[in-house]
Amino acid sequence: MNNELNLGTLYVLTRGGFGNVLFNYLVGYSLSKQHKMKLVFINSNEKHRPNMQSYKIFKNCQFQNTLPQHCIKLYERSFVYNPITIPDVSRPYLLDGYFQSYKYSYEYLQEIRQKLLDNVKDSFHEIIRLHESISDGKKTIMLHVRRGDYLKLQDIHSPLSDSYYEKALDILVKNRDAYKIMAFSDDNVFLHNWNLLQEYDYHIVELTDIIETFLLMSLCDDFIISNSTFSLLAYYFRKNVDSKLCIPEKWFGPFGPKFKLEDIVKTTDNVFRI
Repeated sequence: MNNELNLGTLYVLTRGGFGNVLFNYLVGYSLSKQHKMKLVFINSNEKHRPNMQSYKIFKNCQFQNTLPQHCIKLYERSFVYNPITIPDVSRPYLLDGYFQSYKYSYEYLQEIRQKLLDNVKDSFHEIIRLHESISDGKKTIMLHVRRGDYLKLQDIHSPLSDSYYEKALDILVKNRDAYKIMAFSDDNVFLHNWNLLQEYDYHIVELTDIIETFLLMSLCDDFIISNSTFSLLAYYFRKNVDSKLCIPEKWFGPFGPKFKLEDIVKTTDNVFRI
């Protein structure tokens, strides 16, 4: 579509990797549904990452590559959840931020999950079969280790210690013979040499497609996530609504943004903060 301004339109500026743009989708979809506005996503021009439009899971969205002019700008004020107010739904707005809280989209989350899964039906059915094959009849635990750029940005995004994963496994695994650990990471060499896994029945997932990886994560029974939007959103999109979740108490490093963990994940008896 062209850059012509549309009244009553919510434009969402997207940025970052898959986890970030999925959060952009969640907040944009929820606000547009709530206020009955047209929804348009603005592709990022980051050269080192795919833009949102390149992910098949978003194939029915409306996109443009340039910023609209004369919009009312709605900036994210902080990483802490702040309700978004749209006083006049006949006007055009540009949403600019990360908005990484389930509270922005909780009312629509199951609707969104089904809508996006419908876009990747064939892949999802294949991943269901893969999960069944790997699990071999056992309950599965999704374990995610984020390394990569986190190793260079430890003051902002702190890599998690072995003790976090040990405590999480102690909480979730009461009978080791009953569980299959499905380990995911951006550093599979690390996983293959990680002594912590050797005591368990585990499978290192080495899918190359990010959407297929995300879908496989979401099918696991319980979750040990890292301080990463990717594994957090897999938990949001989980098939098992009664999943247990282990989540790090410190989501950011000492120089990262201020946050409230209760904004990131809903507090229940099945959520364990470590």
